[in-house]
Amino acid sequence: MGLESKIKDLGKIAVVMGGVSSEREISLKSGKAVFDAFKRHGFNAVAVDLVSENPDEVAQLIRSQNPDCIFLALHGHFGEDGGIQTILDGLKIPYTGSGAKASKLAMDKAASRKIFEAGGLNVPQSKVLLRQESSIEQIKNLDIPLPAVIKPAANGSSIGLSIIDNMVDLDRAIMLGFKFDDTIIIERFIEGRELTVGILADNALPVIEIVPK
Repeated sequence: MGLESKIKDLGKIAVVMGGVSSEREISLKSGKAVFDAFKRHGFNAVAVDLVSENPDEVAQLIRSQNPDCIFLALHGHFGEDGGIQTILDGLKIPYTGSGAKASKLAMDKAASRKIFEAGGLNVPQSKVLLRQESSIEQIKNLDIPLPAVIKPAANGSSIGLSIIDNMVDLDRAIMLGFKFDDTIIIERFIEGRELTVGILADNALPVIEIVPK
């Protein structure tokens, strides 16, 4: 099948981006890059900037564009945690990425850790703190493995994340994490390489190393 036929088969593509999470600006950059690439290659694409997480408003906005499929360029809360996926499932519009259940589990680091452990995978020593159950005294008595990573349980792009090597910085790091989530994870810091593998249909793409600037 030639490129022209493939483009026709995809129909109208809505690139959904933005959102109201702490990762909005990153999402807009991702979405613009994807949208521009679609247009350069002759795809029928439209950019959709979400400014609400209200299910009815989101569904109405997407329906107004009458897309045949969705490219999700949303990041973080609502975009990667099953929120938008649940709405699109209800609208019966196909979309990129994992389904609602897998997205929810993958975004929740506390939940995904349990799955990894159940599967016999090694995970760093860690503790989970809930905002409503955390007191100053409890935090003071934590047995923290140093150096440690403190991060929101359901966030991405390193937002709200701290790496500490002394207990003096613990309170600050915990308060920062709680700014972005009601659950935070404290785990032993392990220095290493960050690798990612994309999946296209049923095929694994080459391994890519993510190197911070």
